[in-house]
Amino acid sequence: MTRIAHCSCGALRAEVTGEPVYVGACHCTECQRRTGSAFGVGTLFPKAQVRIEGPSKVYVRGSDAGQKIENHFCPDCGSTVFWYAELYPDMVGIAFGMFADPSMPWPSVSVWEATRHPWVTFDHQLDRFTVQPNFEQMKESMRAPWIAGDFGAIAREIGAPEAERFVARMALEPGARVLDIACGTGNATIPLARRGARVTGLDMMPHLLEEARARAAREGLRIRFDEGFAETLPYPDGSFDVLVSMFGIMFSPLPATVVSEMARVLRPGGRLALANWTPSGLSGKMGAVAGRHLPPPPPGTISPLLWGEEATARDRLKPGFDVVETSVVPVRWELQRSAAGSAEFFAKNSGVIQLMLGRLDAPKQAALLHDLEQLWIDNNLAKNGGKHTLISNEYLQVYAVRR
Repeated sequence: MTRIAHCSCGALRAEVTGEPVYVGACHCTECQRRTGSAFGVGTLFPKAQVRIEGPSKVYVRGSDAGQKIENHFCPDCGSTVFWYAELYPDMVGIAFGMFADPSMPWPSVSVWEATRHPWVTFDHQLDRFTVQPNFEQMKESMRAPWIAGDFGAIAREIGAPEAERFVARMALEPGARVLDIACGTGNATIPLARRGARVTGLDMMPHLLEEARARAAREGLRIRFDEGFAETLPYPDGSFDVLVSMFGIMFSPLPATVVSEMARVLRPGGRLALANWTPSGLSGKMGAVAGRHLPPPPPGTISPLLWGEEATARDRLKPGFDVVETSVVPVRWELQRSAAGSAEFFAKNSGVIQLMLGRLDAPKQAALLHDLEQLWIDNNLAKNGGKHTLISNEYLQVYAVRR
């Protein structure tokens, strides 16, 4: 796709190919002054995808983030068309309104809300920040839960059977180009490849990818595995026919950004399939138990379980997807251990729970573990509860079509 942004008189133009990697609303005072409006909406494109035509004058200014920005404006009509920001050296910023194109992707981020006018609102969900976020710093906190525990142990013990059923319901066509986002150890990736799909698995954790590669090699399956983040998918626009994420993207702290990226790399008419734990299932109940023992989360913290609410999932997908279908899918966790032993196994290997325990002193740790154990005991459906655990959990299955 090619689009052209230009100033009011048309003398200064920026021709771009492909979709922007970022569309965001900025409420900083500098953007307010640049636009003469209550806020500015900017886009970012890789420099290689932008061709500039026409004369421009330059005004170098500071920013509320302390970085320099080189604004380029038309010497005749004065419209600021594009800029180079010190914070993004490989990108060109282009003013959203200069495209005058209703097909442009919706903003997924709202920054510098500390100076947002209170009457400025949006009719869809965005990732909101008081100031300018630093994604590089966020990466470490995003990786932390998957380092603290042993997700692979949980995936091997209770995750694989349901992944097979989840993939089977999708009725994939052989040869479909499929991306499994946050693929982990490959529980969904492997059965996707078995069904003849051309599969790419992406995850931010190298050790989980190594386990997934080993599983694929043992079965002789050709799967591409890449290290990367759902928030910045390393693929060109429209690269895939189907996108899948099973208990993956729900843990991102930037849901609107992830939705924007999924829409970008999925071809128009392509399909999206998600599986997200619900607040009412056992996973949600464990979160509620933990919440009773922990201090309140920092302001702006987003619960992963919101992706398990039908209304929230629909609202988040609204900017890029149509024909959203949801259903609650029951799933059974079966372990050859007592309920108490199963609770101990899960707490030991769940990085999320391990991080929670790290925030508590010894007596509070013991109290949290006791309540989690009691939750598993109370929800155990097995007749021989001393050696067998059978838990009824559930997730929200979401199907959608790329607009």
